[in-house]
Amino acid sequence: MEFLETIVQYYRSTGRAVPDDLIKSGGKSQHINVLKRQNSLRSLPFHRRDYYKICLSTGGAVFRTCEGEVTIDQPVICFTDPDIKMGFDTYREAQGGYLSVFNELYLTPDLKREFKKVQTVLGDRLFPFLLLSGDEYNTLYSYFQLMEKEYCSTLPYKKELMLSFLRLIMNTAIRYRKARDMSDEKSERPDRLVSGFLQLLNGQFPVDAPDTVIRLRNPGDFAALLHVHVNHLNHTVRKLTGKSTSHIIRERILEEAMDLLKNSDWNISEIGNSLGFEYVQHFSQFFRKHRGESPGQYRKPAVAHV
Repeated sequence: MEFLETIVQYYRSTGRAVPDDLIKSGGKSQHINVLKRQNSLRSLPFHRRDYYKICLSTGGAVFRTCEGEVTIDQPVICFTDPDIKMGFDTYREAQGGYLSVFNELYLTPDLKREFKKVQTVLGDRLFPFLLLSGDEYNTLYSYFQLMEKEYCSTLPYKKELMLSFLRLIMNTAIRYRKARDMSDEKSERPDRLVSGFLQLLNGQFPVDAPDTVIRLRNPGDFAALLHVHVNHLNHTVRKLTGKSTSHIIRERILEEAMDLLKNSDWNISEIGNSLGFEYVQHFSQFFRKHRGESPGQYRKPAVAHV
């Protein structure tokens, strides 16, 4: 049978005194605790635990899970439960932070659902954790301080407030994760827009037959399909590529014209038409302007000099 560490065994293995409520109940009472992290170089065995833990740390450990290892060298908050099998090795003795341990008896059904929610939102392929900035760490640290103060009190509604602090910590972690997602989405949007533009452009080529005519030839055509204003498309393309949208379109049309002139038996009028030029003269002017020679001159084999 797979080993499952109990919350009583956790206290003993970490050198902490087992709380009276757990001793009196044989580990069967509702239980929560708020503890400052100890400075030590220690390892946590790789196995499951029958309790929940939220750990706020300044980092400096290698976490081991069923799917691999991850090294964390900056502030982090982790959420583990009885379904997660894990362990860790610390490599930095001076580690700050807090942790809260509690058993399933302590959780209300709605808070248990919220704990699963935060794990889902933070869900890394290894285990639920979130790397933190210095300010984020300090904010969460202050919440743990308040929860520790409440834990040590004997005032009414203690459990209600402790549950509220747990909920505050979980929802703050979710908010931080969502803010990152929004930031990532905004930073990736220009890349996606340019990628969509290039896919539309290159998707028109190669032209397979003389009666096949490309339909997208100017920035406005692409902007309409991408559902953005043409000015926004032009600005984004230039910012990411250093070239204008029109320049990239011209380059691709010219590249196709050169390929057809060298590798097809279509006449020049058919090639120009397939590339969206209504009149062959317009195609010839375009080609000469950007190649410095007419389509016929480009197509004519070079005369070998003896």
